[in-house]
Amino acid sequence: MLAARLRTWVAERFGDESGPAYLVTCGWCTGTWAAGAVVPPAYLAGDTTAFRAVAMVLTLSYLAGLASTWLD
Repeated sequence: MLAARLRTWVAERFGDESGPAYLVTCGWCTGTWAAGAVVPPAYLAGDTTAFRAVAMVLTLSYLAGLASTWLD
């Protein structure tokens, strides 16, 4: 998908069972990386509609991850 090349590179470089490989394939970890990239610009936007939209998207992402854990 979007980060397939990155995941392949990490797995080839560090091995499939390594910590770095886990961090780029774990669904929960991916949400953390996405949040780390999105939250700083959203924070700088201040209390705006854009900030609220990003916060809502991240919350929904968290809830989807939580639901996928329960449904697996």
